[in-house]
Amino acid sequence: MNGPIPPALRRSEAVPLADRLTWNVSDAAKATGLSARTIQQAIYRDELPAIRVGRRVLLSPDAVRAWLESKSTSVAR
Repeated sequence: MNGPIPPALRRSEAVPLADRLTWNVSDAAKATGLSARTIQQAIYRDELPAIRVGRRVLLSPDAVRAWLESKSTSVAR
């Protein structure tokens, strides 16, 4: 593509969270309702696979979903 980048394509927020190929820690926290620190701790403990690209830490939405499902427990009533 030649010329300036259209404003809608400049920021990752232009693409809905559900449609992104990867999430950063903040995105994963927003999508799950967990804190960014909880996501970071899961990555540190190797419970949640992450991809490092330069200084960015990226997560697969499918991996985040699988991690959450592995954490689920039945709640007795």
